[in-house]
Amino acid sequence: MSIKCRNCGKEIDENSPICMYCGTEVPESEISPEAKVTMHTSNVPSSSNASSAKATGAALIIIGMILDIVSIIMIVSSSYGAFGIVTAIGTILFIIGIALVANG
Repeated sequence: MSIKCRNCGKEIDENSPICMYCGTEVPESEISPEAKVTMHTSNVPSSSNASSAKATGAALIIIGMILDIVSIIMIVSSSYGAFGIVTAIGTILFIIGIALVANG
């Protein structure tokens, strides 16, 4: 069964949440019950995966900050040997951690 779009008047499938011609949202009362179930179950993120990614991201941020502090101490104590490597690793871990927390 199909329904008519409120905006452009073209026929659209009752399982579609939007009009594929103009992009107008279909009122929830006109969407089939089967489509509603599919929409709600397919968009639910896995909370355990998201929590795990955020926790890993937070740990990487902390480790990155610690390594950056160590690199500052290395500069103050005139230990320039591994300064670049420690700074690079700390910065990379920090950036990866922020990405995980933001997208987790």
